[in-house]
Amino acid sequence: NHQHGKHAMCVIGYDDNQYGGAVEIQNSWGTNWGDSGRIWIRYDDFARFTYQAYEIIKLSKSNDNNQESLFEGALRLVDINTNNMVPVRVAEKTRNFTTKHSNGKYTYKSTKPYYSGTEIRMFLESKTPAFVYILGTGSNDTRIGTLFPGEGISAAVNDKEHEIALPGEYSSFVMDETVGTDYLVVLFSKSKIDISALQSKLSQKTGHIADKLKQVLRSKLIESDDISYERETISFKVKQNLASDDIMVMVLAFD
Repeated sequence: NHQHGKHAMCVIGYDDNQYGGAVEIQNSWGTNWGDSGRIWIRYDDFARFTYQAYEIIKLSKSNDNNQESLFEGALRLVDINTNNMVPVRVAEKTRNFTTKHSNGKYTYKSTKPYYSGTEIRMFLESKTPAFVYILGTGSNDTRIGTLFPGEGISAAVNDKEHEIALPGEYSSFVMDETVGTDYLVVLFSKSKIDISALQSKLSQKTGHIADKLKQVLRSKLIESDDISYERETISFKVKQNLASDDIMVMVLAFD
């Protein structure tokens, strides 16, 4: 209900301790305005008065000859309740989740059971830029939901120097009360995915989530033979000489 003047300014920083949490704004009216042309705006006020926001993200070209792999990185899963790492093990080769001739149902599986209410946060270290998406489903409750990115959050991950907390620094994935196996489906792509459309198409299919992915994504899925996995840590590396529109999918299973 606010009247906007449609004036554009640039967010150049933030500080959780400034005025209880604020962003620093650079205006275009010279240094006589505000504090040398800048001003701090509290998070709540910024959310109330900003009606459009754009993030500029530089992604490397997919045909960059200096890039050794199409996708490369690692994931850490942390049990927020205990602050311990979630122990995992990669599926055996014959049971690995693959694409065109899949006979497996998951890529990694937790080696201990987790119960309803368990909160898990994922930390992604991506050595190559990618658009990252996470879906959630289960063996009994087969409904498919988009867990990342949330509303207003970009799926682009291009920070090669730091880990990225998913779904966020102050949020987590929570195990529900449904008995059975829970699945997190992590997708890596060089181009943006219409995740709502993908979720809808997957929801129209029947069977295991691995079979649904195979039916919907078909030839775009990268074969597990083209991916190098570590055995007891979620670490991966995909060959460079693949099509730029190929999608890498990891299915993480939790009993």
